[in-house]
Amino acid sequence: NSVSESSNYYQIDKTYVIFQSEKGLMIIDQQRAHQKVLYETFIKNANENIKASSQKLLFPEKISLSKKDISEISNIKNELNNIGFEIKIKEDYIEIHATPKQCENDNFQNLFHEILQEQEFEDSNLKEKFISKTYKSLSNSLSIKSGKKLTQEEMKSLVTELLKCEIPSMSPYGLNTYFNIKIQDLNKKFNKC
Repeated sequence: NSVSESSNYYQIDKTYVIFQSEKGLMIIDQQRAHQKVLYETFIKNANENIKASSQKLLFPEKISLSKKDISEISNIKNELNNIGFEIKIKEDYIEIHATPKQCENDNFQNLFHEILQEQEFEDSNLKEKFISKTYKSLSNSLSIKSGKKLTQEEMKSLVTELLKCEIPSMSPYGLNTYFNIKIQDLNKKFNKC
């Protein structure tokens, strides 16, 4: 799918972005599309060792953990730093001093518990699981939500960035980000075959 420079973009129900592509009519879920764009940006930055910016918390957030969980967090401390966390590891808890920019720390307390409460993983698998889950959570919390009115420029930018993604049709959660209605299908609907 490609976007022509002269494409007009329309928003339906402040949820879907619609425009004409070379193959027909493309309908995009704005929230899922933005999640995908953000997720792939996080992955790309990690692969290129670009450290994400973070925001300091006014008061450190303490998360009590078992000694085993503390050990597992210690093994992924570098990855946590790279995505914007600043943590200090204590004997039976961790202190979060900074979180990835524009994120609410409440979500990350739950995130740490969710990942660590799952079945045991080897260190490399735990790192991959943590990173993937964190990036999904970040992309979800930072994405444009359904119900937000977008400008022409925002819609165009979203579509352009989505179509640059490796697999633009799927959100980080495996849901469709868009679908096409082919010109031939439109013609059939109007008996113009």
